[in-house]
Amino acid sequence: MQTLCQDEIARRDTVAFQRRLDRAKFEWQVALEEFDFAASLKLPAAPDPRPRRPTWIAERRCRQERRAHWQTV
Repeated sequence: MQTLCQDEIARRDTVAFQRRLDRAKFEWQVALEEFDFAASLKLPAAPDPRPRRPTWIAERRCRQERRAHWQTV
């Protein structure tokens, strides 16, 4: 009975994995053994999404000062 359960679990895992691959609609499938790690090291780094200068700090400070000015007047 345990062998039957293990076989059923393995079959369901395989079917579920294949279903996810089909839904992903990859153009091709590559196994980890086939992956070219040397080529991936040459990829450029992703750009930093943060702004180079923190201008938002100055903008926020100005808004707070204006708010304080209007409250005191």
